[in-house]
Amino acid sequence: MLLPEAVDAEDWARGLSLIPGLAAGYHVVTVVQATAASIDAVTAASGTTVALSDDRDMIADEARWLAIDLRAMATPLFAVATSLGCAVLATALEEAGVPVVGLVQDHDDSGPREESLHWYFARVTALVYTADIVARSVAQRYVTAGGRSDTVAAFAIDRYVALIDELGRRAAAVRVRQERDLRTVLVPGGFDADLYSGGQEAGSELLARDYLRRLQRAAPLGRPLTGLIVQRPCPGFHPLAYAESAPGFVDDGSDPLAHYLRAGRPAGRWAKRVITPARDSPAGAQPGGAPRVIVHGHFHYSDMLTSFLDMLSGNRAPATLVLTTTGSASVDELQRIAQAHPAGHSARVLLVPNRGRNLSALFTGPVADMVRDHDLVLHVHGKRSPHLDACTGQAWRRFLWAHLVGDGFALADQIVDEFASCPRLGLVAPEDRHLNDWDANLGHVPRLLARLGRTMTLPVHFDFALGAMFWARTAALRPFLDVGLSLDDYPAEPLDNDGSALHALERLIPLVVEAEGFEFAKTHLSTVRR
Repeated sequence: MLLPEAVDAEDWARGLSLIPGLAAGYHVVTVVQATAASIDAVTAASGTTVALSDDRDMIADEARWLAIDLRAMATPLFAVATSLGCAVLATALEEAGVPVVGLVQDHDDSGPREESLHWYFARVTALVYTADIVARSVAQRYVTAGGRSDTVAAFAIDRYVALIDELGRRAAAVRVRQERDLRTVLVPGGFDADLYSGGQEAGSELLARDYLRRLQRAAPLGRPLTGLIVQRPCPGFHPLAYAESAPGFVDDGSDPLAHYLRAGRPAGRWAKRVITPARDSPAGAQPGGAPRVIVHGHFHYSDMLTSFLDMLSGNRAPATLVLTTTGSASVDELQRIAQAHPAGHSARVLLVPNRGRNLSALFTGPVADMVRDHDLVLHVHGKRSPHLDACTGQAWRRFLWAHLVGDGFALADQIVDEFASCPRLGLVAPEDRHLNDWDANLGHVPRLLARLGRTMTLPVHFDFALGAMFWARTAALRPFLDVGLSLDDYPAEPLDNDGSALHALERLIPLVVEAEGFEFAKTHLSTVRR
């Protein structure tokens, strides 16, 4: 029991009143930060009292050491945090492996309705394991009399304690399951702390615990937008797609990765082949058998071309280079940059309308005809992301380019060889730790599918090429190249950051490619992060 002296005497009294009820079934260890008289009252009711020596706010490092000591001393089944004043220590206990039930009053002048009782605690059950101090106090019940709400003087303390006990035991059972899952995922080829954290300096076990807590918080995982909470635990595996579709998986906050590993890594739409940089440069296809490659770059901002050409020049495979832009002045500038580049790139530069951005430049107009005359296409663009700060946007852009052509090594050559050796490989895109789904774009999909003349069952969770940059086999893109998309099929500028037909099209590409019977693979560079 965590019981700091509250400013509100009612809060203090409510917390103190819980101790005898919990003591009927447990040896209660109470951590108290209070006056001497209050400590005496706690000591009389508790099995063990830990009194803090001063009344200043606890800092995080102190809380971590105290949490470790408390776990070693008492091996608690669960902890109860009686107010928001316990937040720092409650969080430290969660990190140390002790589940926390947090109590926060949640009522207004009308009080909580009796029928809301289950709603309060159902919500707690979904969140209690995160140490966010979210359990709702129902210590006071209300009745309406004479047109006003009066507090019932005596409330059912036994019922209140029983509900807290139920939550705590449930949290403890989940913690046992999480410890088992933790041992399962912390194996070679399992949880990838570097990918999960984006290269943060933190221990694998600490990050894996964070992953497991997020899963519990987001459950059930098959719902939309849970990817805003949960991140990818290892390359090539989509935990939310697994939770949505894998036979035998129970979507109750269990870990999809642990289930996947125990099941022997079954194949399914949740698992993608991962292409990583080869130690040696690819040998390349034999003369006469090399795929015909076209590189399409859409550069609304011409000043970004040099950086891309620098990265592309590390590869040897011959390719047709075609560039598109939306301003007449940029046409000459892109041509000048390509010709002046040390690699001496010969590029065809085309002016396209400023509608539909990079995807209309690829699927509509002369580039689509050029792509049809080649076996493979690399599609990139000068992504600036004006809604992000300049450094973040630049890091995101270089991350995508490096995962498609390499940065100091010939990744594009290797990807071309992968396509040559695997006839069913249809799409290759960078792996990313974020797990976006349809977000605000699903409403545009029916019209796009109708335009493509297709019907399909749409999953909630799936992989797509974040940033809309990818390698593709021309045959896999035929549904988009041959349907004759016009400029009217794309939204006009200005566009929001999300919620447009263009964002829906970006997500639809891999689903159509896979429906055509082609494979979607990912590239992963452990040294290139965003």
